[in-house]
Amino acid sequence: MAKTVWLIWDGASHALVLDLLQRGALPHLQRVVARGALAAMTPPGPNSETPPGLMTLFTGREEPDHGTPGFTAPLPATAEYSVADAISGFDARWLRCPPVWVEAAAAGCTVSLLSTAFAPDPLQHIPYPWPYPTASYRCVLDGYNHEVARQQLVRLRDGGNTLTIADHPLTIRKEGQRCTVTTPEGTSLSLVPFRAPEAVSPVWLRREAGIGTYLAWLQVPGFPETDWLWSAGVHQCAIHPVQDWPLTLGPFLGAGLGWFFSRGVLGKGPRLTLDALQMMTCRVAQYFGDVMIQGLTQQPADLTLCYQPAIDEISHQMLREALDDWPYGAAARAMVAVYQEVDRQLGRLLPLLDPEDTLLISSDHGHEPIHRSIRPNVLLRQAGLLTVQGDKVDVARTRAMVHSSGWVLVNTTDRAGGIVARADYEDTLRAVEHCLTMAVDPATGQSLGLQHSRHLWRGEATPPGDLFVWAPPHVELRPYVSGPVCTPPEIGGHHQTSLHTSPYLQAILAGCGPGLEDVLWPTRNSGVARLVQQSLGLLTVTPP
Repeated sequence: MAKTVWLIWDGASHALVLDLLQRGALPHLQRVVARGALAAMTPPGPNSETPPGLMTLFTGREEPDHGTPGFTAPLPATAEYSVADAISGFDARWLRCPPVWVEAAAAGCTVSLLSTAFAPDPLQHIPYPWPYPTASYRCVLDGYNHEVARQQLVRLRDGGNTLTIADHPLTIRKEGQRCTVTTPEGTSLSLVPFRAPEAVSPVWLRREAGIGTYLAWLQVPGFPETDWLWSAGVHQCAIHPVQDWPLTLGPFLGAGLGWFFSRGVLGKGPRLTLDALQMMTCRVAQYFGDVMIQGLTQQPADLTLCYQPAIDEISHQMLREALDDWPYGAAARAMVAVYQEVDRQLGRLLPLLDPEDTLLISSDHGHEPIHRSIRPNVLLRQAGLLTVQGDKVDVARTRAMVHSSGWVLVNTTDRAGGIVARADYEDTLRAVEHCLTMAVDPATGQSLGLQHSRHLWRGEATPPGDLFVWAPPHVELRPYVSGPVCTPPEIGGHHQTSLHTSPYLQAILAGCGPGLEDVLWPTRNSGVARLVQQSLGLLTVTPP
């Protein structure tokens, strides 16, 4: 029976993909495009971060309709929540519209969801708004929502060392160029210096529960050379129905490696070299490729959705430096290597597809290079609209604040601790608008170019805030409440908003197969779900 396979290449930029195709650097994607098509896609807005980007793809609805506003989301203006309260944009409470797989399952199609956001919780700790579990769900695998412990980086010294991970003590003995790790169960593991993706070593902490981590021995050049042990974040690999094959792949290896090192240091640790960051990100790409292949072979379904985070990871870290000397500079070569590793994983998939199968490859957004950061909450603080106590917002004396999603929230009295009466709401919002419009760079006196609007949210969902603010191209907004207004960028690439023009922000849509014949390809990511519906036979196709 014909099946539909939908790959999500998080963060893949149409401009860079097209360039690499023209250079012959992505041969497996080239095979797909030769049989089908490749298109540039407009990501959602006003916020173009991953949660609204994925929700737009999965539901076929624009952001003001599905209501997911960003990586984090302000909580409603009620007596229960203050102006500073927020939840993750991946929280199940944002599931207002059903993803396309809900319709597919209801229609009797079988579904496998591999490591993607907004899927049902395999452990069923969080209720799903639609029927689950049902016989239609062949495999739901998740690790991102079951984090047990954060990543760590510790200095290694000759002799004995101890590292505790998720309450499990590991003994590390380093003697010259030898390093051995002993687990609480007495299992020994020899590490080698990290010079290839395969040198990231899996360590099970509680294999029967799907809990484990990865270790890497980093040698940092210098006088003298220093040794460090890196441990990945610990995730519980959750799967329903219960199956053994995910455990054969090793512990769940999520993204987040680059964010971990994005500011250059972790505590007193070193910044990763480009080679190390490239190899770690390629290892992530390989892990998610393994999940994709095993999921397709062990639990084939009418619709299989597979998530791949590696391109997004490397783009956040080094897009700016990569574009400075594309594609020949050191940062560019590292980024190209990750794109090529993702393409190699695609090459493993293609032989598994039958002629009647349909393949779709989407990204939720691209990236734009970031050259500096602006802290709009510092501007509000200077204008007397926001007050801090220590390093936190003093809700009892704050009239308005800018949330990390880009939304300004007026601290009205219908919020917990709110101080702005409804009669003063309009004057307060105008004061915020004036502050943002008149903001200048303290070093140059030039306008910061901040823009804002009250009228960008026209849909069925309640607006997340009172005013949306966005920066000029190549500038990111950060929600910090102290420090300078303008700072160097924390990362190399980002995707906060699609409200200004940047060719690198455009997402991709590629695909081939009978399910895509005689269809009109969309130009916005909100149109991709309809292609999935058509390929599954859930819609009647009218030739253009």
